[in-house]
Amino acid sequence: MVSNKKKIFLISTEPSGDLLGYDLIQQIYKRFKNIEIIGVGGDKMNELKFKSFLPTDGMNVNGIVEVLLKLKKFIKYLNKVKQLIILTKPDLVITIDSPSFNYRIVKKLQFLRPKTKFVHLVAPTVWAWKKYRAKGFAFNYDLILTLFDFEPRFFKKYNKNTFCIGHPIFYKKKLTGNKIKKTITFFPGSRENEIDYILPKMILVYKKLKFIYKDLDFALVTLPSLKKKILNEIGNNKINIVTSNASKVRILKDTKLAIAASGTVILELSRNLIPSIVVYDSNFFTSIIVKYLVKLKWANLVNIILNKNTIPEFLFSNYKVDNVVNNVELLVKQKELYESQIYDFLNLKSKMLIKKKNPMDLAVDYIKNRL
Repeated sequence: MVSNKKKIFLISTEPSGDLLGYDLIQQIYKRFKNIEIIGVGGDKMNELKFKSFLPTDGMNVNGIVEVLLKLKKFIKYLNKVKQLIILTKPDLVITIDSPSFNYRIVKKLQFLRPKTKFVHLVAPTVWAWKKYRAKGFAFNYDLILTLFDFEPRFFKKYNKNTFCIGHPIFYKKKLTGNKIKKTITFFPGSRENEIDYILPKMILVYKKLKFIYKDLDFALVTLPSLKKKILNEIGNNKINIVTSNASKVRILKDTKLAIAASGTVILELSRNLIPSIVVYDSNFFTSIIVKYLVKLKWANLVNIILNKNTIPEFLFSNYKVDNVVNNVELLVKQKELYESQIYDFLNLKSKMLIKKKNPMDLAVDYIKNRL
């Protein structure tokens, strides 16, 4: 008997994409019965009716020089994923984030048309650099779904099937924080190379702040896969390391101030009204190239979306221990500075959802027309 079950091959190779994939899989299975979802994903996706064909460990690297150093490994992994898609013959390939990796796979699979269609979730940041990527993406995908409302215009002139669905973080219920918050929480990044360049200075910041604020607690939030690496970096400096989601939720409820690597976590912190300081650093050559190519006032998405210097940023050569410590002291001492961030965060939600709808429900509305 021939099965009429539709098959989706979903690809997510990094933690932020893993969370989106988790939400998307849940919503697809909620809406459809005759669907099988297979592919490549992380720990969250594997909690569901999904089993990753390949582990994603070691694939979560960003930066120009950092990627080049692992290029051979990436090409080998890419070819494995491509062969899996050819063998499984899906009706739909959905790629999440990781634009350089996913675009190269989809470009190599265009010969699978018309049986297989291609969807991408989380648009590449063509508005920040490499605007020419918009054309290539638009031509190789049947549907592009963006998280921010200013993004579709970069792709629509090449592909009218580009739509904003909003950001799932802002559809989730805001955490109810403790009345008295007494924890400063560090987020050193979700990639191995970020730990290498961001964590060492965070440790020095932590040591200074621990001396200054003896009445406060300190925590560091990371992924289970990065805990061993972080423990090696921290050495004898004792700090509460949080890896489970349940523990993370408890810490966020008690977090007075966060010091975080630029990334999706900044949106999560703003959604939960936690004032923050953004930091970032990378390989010397990567930082030089980024400074030359990226023409933006700010690095973090909150400032970019609000077009305002809401969250202080210390990037690359400006990421210095004293700069961060001094700004922590300002936010702790000056109530108006602290509360101004919260006020801006309250205004952010209205810009992050489409008619207050669940972004993943909107995503499925668009995807179902390609099945």
